[in-house]
Amino acid sequence: MRTSIKALIKLCSIKKNSSDTETYPSSQIQYLGSVADAVQIQPYGLTSRPPDTKSMGVMFNIQAQEQNRMFIAFCSKLRKRGLKAGETVLENMLSGGYLHLKSDGTLEINIPKDLIETVKNINVTSSGNVTLSAASGTVTVTAAAVVVTSASVVTTGSVKAGTGLGCNGKAPQSSVTLPTNAVNDATSYALNNAIKALLIANGMAQ
Repeated sequence: MRTSIKALIKLCSIKKNSSDTETYPSSQIQYLGSVADAVQIQPYGLTSRPPDTKSMGVMFNIQAQEQNRMFIAFCSKLRKRGLKAGETVLENMLSGGYLHLKSDGTLEINIPKDLIETVKNINVTSSGNVTLSAASGTVTVTAAAVVVTSASVVTTGSVKAGTGLGCNGKAPQSSVTLPTNAVNDATSYALNNAIKALLIANGMAQ
């Protein structure tokens, strides 16, 4: 039994990946001094392509036939280390992007470049604070309507609103620029609140 298992399962290194356009993409692997093609298998719902020359694999033969080779890839050298018991990481080992489910219940996401989302609806419910920070650049929200319900709205810095800003059911106001912390003028208090709410919705104020 041990002899047959040893003949079926072998440790291999990945030398070169073929095109990922095939239904069953294969890679060139090396094992026991031999170089051959093998098909990578993965769990349902997971698709990946391991880095060439930096990944290892466990290769096995189907029905004990040497020409029917398949392998499961792994890459211990590049993986994120220091995980605690129960933690899980989904990562791109070349770009450094990862999703880390931590043992304390935290979800940590690191994206070195861009985050692109295409969804129907987004619903966020928080028992604490929700903070959107942009160290540089502009936060832009494009929507048919922006509705903010809050007991109070506070802005820091000057606020500028263009045409089409309505307040408490009133007709849209003309373009208006408010000075820093302009919140005390009772005649424009409602309009100020609407502008601040719009800025918060755009992530430009807290």
